[in-house]
Amino acid sequence: SDPTGLHGFYVNDLHPTTPLPVYSVLLQHKSTQKPRSVIARLDCLHYWTGAFALRGDLYPKVGIRMRGASVCMTPKPYLKLRFQRGRELAGQHKLNLQSLWTDKSLVRERLSWDIFQDLGLPSCRAEYVRGHSNGQYYGLFTALENVDGNMLERNGFDPDGSLYKSIGSNEEPDGGSPGPWEKKTNENGDFSDLRTFLRNLHETSITKLRTFFGTSTDADRIIDYQLGQILI
Repeated sequence: SDPTGLHGFYVNDLHPTTPLPVYSVLLQHKSTQKPRSVIARLDCLHYWTGAFALRGDLYPKVGIRMRGASVCMTPKPYLKLRFQRGRELAGQHKLNLQSLWTDKSLVRERLSWDIFQDLGLPSCRAEYVRGHSNGQYYGLFTALENVDGNMLERNGFDPDGSLYKSIGSNEEPDGGSPGPWEKKTNENGDFSDLRTFLRNLHETSITKLRTFFGTSTDADRIIDYQLGQILI
């Protein structure tokens, strides 16, 4: 059921003729500031409440913030949208809008996901979209699927399994406490599986590493992933 209790249809007389989906972000839309100035007030830690529209369908009470570590606060920011449970966008609770600010060609990131998909590797769905803010054109973005349980299930993995995000480059035999890791699924579970893997990795001698990776990882997929990296 829809938790917002709000329904609407978004109409914009300036809607362009374009083959790309038009993603409209509505944030303080009554403000006299230009849309770029409004979005520039966002940060990477806090969600602001706004709305989102696609093909006329209006999604109220959408959380909007900047995203990224090294790319946070870029002049053309990367954004994360958080939809209400029960009012998701095509089943997506969260969605990333990649501004492509660090990709001056505007094609490398999208091409990377296409290559991983063609190699049969786990990958995120990605598509070019035309980004609008408060009714005005903002820029070209890539709408990138959020890495979560839905993404795992679509790629043939257990959606309730443990999915970790590395937020640092330091390595410790037991993963640290909590270490440079964030859980993206199975948040109520502990980190014992990751710590066991890291501990065994550090304790395995060089001569036995091939056997370790052969029994503890999907070695063929790792090789294909490295191949994809070379092609990119």
